[in-house]
Amino acid sequence: MQRSTTITLGAFVVGAVGVLLIRGAPRPPVVERPTWSATLSVPVPVLIPPLSAPSLTLPESLTPTPAPERRSLPANAPKSVRFGVVLVQYRGAQFAPEDAPYKPDALQRARQLAELARKDFKAAVRQGDPGSVEDAGRMVRGILEPAPEVELFSLAPGAVGGPIDTPRGYWIVRRIE
Repeated sequence: MQRSTTITLGAFVVGAVGVLLIRGAPRPPVVERPTWSATLSVPVPVLIPPLSAPSLTLPESLTPTPAPERRSLPANAPKSVRFGVVLVQYRGAQFAPEDAPYKPDALQRARQLAELARKDFKAAVRQGDPGSVEDAGRMVRGILEPAPEVELFSLAPGAVGGPIDTPRGYWIVRRIE
């Protein structure tokens, strides 16, 4: 009896496997999921209006000085000069501290210091940012950026020029000799 039960049970298992192979096993239902290409083709409403070019007019006290780069050195410009500089740093300038003023505020301060420098250069140096010096030594042509070089080498001895926008901040320069 045990043998006949084993044969019957084995035949039942073989039959069930055969039926599954012929009909196929039941599969879970397939759920359609959107693809990335389908989701990207759906138009997205624009919530932000397009930006137009801002029309900004600055007061006279904040308008930048004309770019001296457009000027060229005079034919009689010296090969080297001795000079002093008053530095006014602004955020984003090289070596400027993080709490430096923004550029328009620094320009306004530089213009005030330039007026003072034309009367008393030593006092302007004292009020300038670190890096300001009454006598920076001798400078030869070809070392500075175009804007400060043209300004400095175009000055007469004893004259003050600036403010000039440089990568380090605004410069007010005085040609010593």
